[in-house]
Amino acid sequence: RQISWISVLALPAVAALLMSFLNLTGLPKPKSDSDLGLTEESDKETRKQSLPAQEPDDGRGNKDKDKDKENDGNQGPKPPPSGSGAASAKPDDKDKDGQKSSESDPDKDKSDGKRNKDDEDEDEGPSSQQGQTPLAIVLLGDDYSPPLQMYYFRQDVLSHYNGMRLVAANRSDVDRDAVTEFPTRKIELQQPPKKSRKLVRARVALLTEHTKPFGLEAPIRFAPWSNPNPQRFVRSYRFEALAVSVDYGKLLGRKVGNPKWSKAVKDYYVVPSKDPRFAKLAKEIVAKLPPDKQKDLFLNALAIKLWMDKALTYSTRERHANATDPTADFLFGNRIGYCVHFAHAAVYLWRSLGIPSRIGAGYATTEDDREGSSIMINSGDGHAWPELYIEGVGWTVLDISAERNLDPIKGGADKELQRRLSELAREKPPGGDDPDLGKRRWRLPAFWKVLAVLLGATLLVLYSIKLWRRLAPRFAGRRRMTRVGYRLALDWLSENGLQRALGEPREQFARRVASALPSFERLTRLHLAAYWGNPAVAMDQREEFDLRTWKTLLAQLHREVRNTTKTHKRMLNALNPASFVWSR
Repeated sequence: RQISWISVLALPAVAALLMSFLNLTGLPKPKSDSDLGLTEESDKETRKQSLPAQEPDDGRGNKDKDKDKENDGNQGPKPPPSGSGAASAKPDDKDKDGQKSSESDPDKDKSDGKRNKDDEDEDEGPSSQQGQTPLAIVLLGDDYSPPLQMYYFRQDVLSHYNGMRLVAANRSDVDRDAVTEFPTRKIELQQPPKKSRKLVRARVALLTEHTKPFGLEAPIRFAPWSNPNPQRFVRSYRFEALAVSVDYGKLLGRKVGNPKWSKAVKDYYVVPSKDPRFAKLAKEIVAKLPPDKQKDLFLNALAIKLWMDKALTYSTRERHANATDPTADFLFGNRIGYCVHFAHAAVYLWRSLGIPSRIGAGYATTEDDREGSSIMINSGDGHAWPELYIEGVGWTVLDISAERNLDPIKGGADKELQRRLSELAREKPPGGDDPDLGKRRWRLPAFWKVLAVLLGATLLVLYSIKLWRRLAPRFAGRRRMTRVGYRLALDWLSENGLQRALGEPREQFARRVASALPSFERLTRLHLAAYWGNPAVAMDQREEFDLRTWKTLLAQLHREVRNTTKTHKRMLNALNPASFVWSR
């Protein structure tokens, strides 16, 4: 006996039908100053600065277009607060690999990258108003206080060393936690280890177009969000992130790198600068640690970071643009620069010691800039920072904070403007609010909905017919029992793979299965006798019309079928909604 193939198909079909009527719930978990190219240029008349670092001001209120090509948007970002690096930007010019570079290419422009003395005296630095142009409102859905008192909103990742600088990765097996597009549906990114991290959910309303979405520190999920105020915001979305929640002191002694990485990936994140001076300087700094601590690579990275805090000076006026290697010119020259230089120098020094590292780019704001659950992102918040990978924690920000800052201190954010924009961002979208990220209901496309309904209707009809054929003998009279009782016997046999062949007489079929199902042979004789018997003989005088005899024989046949068919096969066969179709 064989299981009907429809029995096998019926089980997943029933499961699919049930799933189609369920609301599936997802896991409840949840560019700027613009050497970083974070934003796109929008209406210049309505927004004087659509890029956080649009055409840079030379400090005298003039915009030099040639120099803009060299340092696109390298205007003064917000000075680095204590415990953070300086804000910065990423140039739009492309290097020889076709990637956006993280520092200006000196070959793009022949203008003098050095300022003369008169310029230095005349240049008072970028305007504070320009550095405080609002770009976005972030509404936190979870209370989170960062260990470094800084919120790092990462938008880009620069990890590929092309021989001159770090640019975006050119391979698919690295930086899988980096987003490449705005979400039109839920986007899942590679998650860091959850230990030592806190889930933070947030909504973002952008006031100017960006090239990509940004998320807090280590975003793991992006999803659409209906624009709460299309007249004010150009785009909106949601994100979930896993942000570091432990004190950095507890990370001492941790190993660096991910043991699950392939050798190629491990080698990729430690490609050093071709300038040997970086390795020499890194070893000199680490040599000052106690001998028993020099093998702790995270402590090595921290020692280099602390050395850079003291040795470097922050200034957006120093571009080192005409140098073949701006980072080397900065670190082994006057050591005056801004966050792009700081981040590159830190990564080069770390990588020379075998520490996997890269650059994160986006925005950095202090915890003081937070107003309740809202954070206003300003153009001066554009920033680049170094990250290193700590085993069990993932990519971790270890920012450089120069103790000396030559840029003028800018005023704080406009709290009243922040409150008003936050209220607009909290408005109910015109089309109704979306469900919470992580609780979005999964919906079938229209075609599959129709298909599910048709499948459900078909199964319902078939199972209804099958059930009625099973129950009919319970309510049948004498004359009707000879038909519906015999039909039930045929259904049992057909359900378990025993069907009468086309053209095969009933008596021959009964003899064929008589060895295993003797009761069926007698039921067949009673059925034929009732069909062909003499109607002149009274019904109560003929055995074939005896209800007790029919019920006794059907019960016996049912036991015989159970004894000759394994339980699991019988249960699967019972799910076949169309087994009765082959009853003859």
